[in-house]
Amino acid sequence: MDEKELEEMYGPAAPYSEHRRGEKITFIEAGETCSGVILWVCAAGTVGGRQTPISYLVESDQQDDFPLVVWPGDIIESD
Repeated sequence: MDEKELEEMYGPAAPYSEHRRGEKITFIEAGETCSGVILWVCAAGTVGGRQTPISYLVESDQQDDFPLVVWPGDIIESD
């Protein structure tokens, strides 16, 4: 998908973030250590009246399903 399609599906890209699109990361998902590549960096915003921080849409190496939403605090390391 190109950037325009990703933005239409997942909202605006974060203007600044610790990690970047295309970066390989290791993270915790449901208590397990996983790895994957960041597909999109979602900007912080408001969802249902609640503030949400920056989040990362990640294609996991362990799953072939939909991309995972990974929060900054769940990232262990990056390449």
